[in-house]
Amino acid sequence: MQKNLSALRPADSPMGLPDAPQSEEGQGGVHVDMPRNNLPATLKEGSRGPSVKWLQSLLNGRGAALSTDGAFGPATKTAVASLQETAGLRSDGIVGPESWRELLGDVVSFKQNDPLWGDVPYTVSGDNRQTIGSSGCGPTCAAMIAATWCDPSVTPVLTCRAAVEGGYRTRNNGTAFAYFPAFARQWQLKEREYASLRDAQSALRYGALVVASMGPGLFTQNGHYILLWAFDPYSDVVYVLDPGSSRAERTRAASRVLKNEAKRFFEFTM
Repeated sequence: MQKNLSALRPADSPMGLPDAPQSEEGQGGVHVDMPRNNLPATLKEGSRGPSVKWLQSLLNGRGAALSTDGAFGPATKTAVASLQETAGLRSDGIVGPESWRELLGDVVSFKQNDPLWGDVPYTVSGDNRQTIGSSGCGPTCAAMIAATWCDPSVTPVLTCRAAVEGGYRTRNNGTAFAYFPAFARQWQLKEREYASLRDAQSALRYGALVVASMGPGLFTQNGHYILLWAFDPYSDVVYVLDPGSSRAERTRAASRVLKNEAKRFFEFTM
């Protein structure tokens, strides 16, 4: 899936972007597991509600034959335990973080203001106040996708460098929409763009990752990119990785919020 990274790692970047940060093991890149507060709540026998319906639907997609009645009973517990045993997890029938990751997939999570790169310039004007931390949300979302599917050594440093060198970093308005199809080509991913939330929700149900360009509201006062990674159709909630915040209220969004505030969606699949 990965293409040659030489285009992303030139010896001398014209914008002075450094090489990828080194992990404690000395390997380029930092792989960050999705924080627990980004995952759905723990479910167990006796739980009830729309989230249990979603769980039952996901289990049915793995070969179970459950009624999606929203009641976590013995049959659901047995199906969960079977999934856990197959995945090599503790087979206790409780759906905690590891079981949710098994059901939904684990997406690498980056923050644009991480101390490793937050102060790195992300600019085409020479204004060092323009940093990855202040305006690198788009390439940070792209880095999450590339690190999840293509190369775990990718960080926002690399994707911001590609945006600058490709001409997709605007002078004063963040990252241009045209960056995302170029990113997809670079990493041999499939990409679609649209304005329909319904299309984004459908894509999420089938394993896509979707970058959303947000207008003023819950996620931003001006403009911001976030990564949508899962959709619970029974609660009508979309799960979010926000590169700009770890606040709990920005780890998920009701569909009505996205319908009102999202301006554009960029869908990625392998």
